[in-house]
Amino acid sequence: MSDVPEHLEEIARKGWGAAQRLGMQIAAMPLDKREAGFGVCERVFRETARGMGIDAEKMEGFIKLQMEAIRGMVKNIDVGGSPEWGHA
Repeated sequence: MSDVPEHLEEIARKGWGAAQRLGMQIAAMPLDKREAGFGVCERVFRETARGMGIDAEKMEGFIKLQMEAIRGMVKNIDVGGSPEWGHA
């Protein structure tokens, strides 16, 4: 049995799913539009946290990890053609 509370595991699963979906959408964008797409994602994460009353400082680590995952997903799609780590 895991020592991680179940709700945190659920948040992690949803975060990874969101990173995959957003990464696929950004990867489909023209190269010159991608940074704007990343910016929208980050802004929405911050606005959502604010709207939920979550302290911005507490969310920084989560937002940073989400953005790294999204950027990594885009890179993997560019290199391998698929969000499934290069298996087109």
